[in-house]
Amino acid sequence: MLAKHSSVRAMQYPMTFWSIFFGSVGELLVQVLFFSLIYLAGATSIGGWSVAEVILLQAMTGIVASIELFLFGANIGQIPRLIRTGRLDKALLLPINTQLLLSCYTLSPEWLISGLVNVPLLVWAVRQLEIKMTLGLWLHTSLLVFVGVTVSYALSFIPATLAFWKENIFSVQALVSEVVNFRNYPISIFPAKYHWLIMHVFPIALISNFPTLAITSQLTAYQSGVAVITALALLALTRIIFHKGLARYTSPGG
Repeated sequence: MLAKHSSVRAMQYPMTFWSIFFGSVGELLVQVLFFSLIYLAGATSIGGWSVAEVILLQAMTGIVASIELFLFGANIGQIPRLIRTGRLDKALLLPINTQLLLSCYTLSPEWLISGLVNVPLLVWAVRQLEIKMTLGLWLHTSLLVFVGVTVSYALSFIPATLAFWKENIFSVQALVSEVVNFRNYPISIFPAKYHWLIMHVFPIALISNFPTLAITSQLTAYQSGVAVITALALLALTRIIFHKGLARYTSPGG
């Protein structure tokens, strides 16, 4: 087996859920407190974003992250070890798409449940902004949440697969993780000359900024379409890199 089933892990480590839950609550509170202090210090906006919009961004970041961790959190981090130890062989022998198997073999419902702490903040922000949630707006926002999850997955998966070429990739993964953390900030705080970069090349803006802009009706249909295309292109890139890595993979047994 590539990993133990999530239900087995839950029985073996009964505090795992609470550790994740309180960790999520703590991280969310730190982010909210950080931005709240900026406003309390006299700032009327951050990059043109009101306090409610920034709180909405933090909630959206948490929701996207919880979905990604629910689907992929217990799996992607294991890929470099599977490659190094040769345990990838077992996955290659199974009659299922290998990338899909390595990405989603073990689901982590504890992350999805802990992500619910973001819902009250989301509801508060929506009410403060007087947003009327129509079916069309809900579908548009859901689409951009899917885009955010896809981009977040790709930015985790690609560094992990570099283990096909380099044995120690921890520093690369850590660097990418640090850059991805900038998803918590309004896109408008970045210089305009970098917007194309963070929307298309290293598209961290798509992770939570775009879903937030969608729910506040500040995202055009054209921008949404470009976001979907960018996410699909990044997903295709994961396939290309993974298959190139498999082409050079040699199991310990030859």
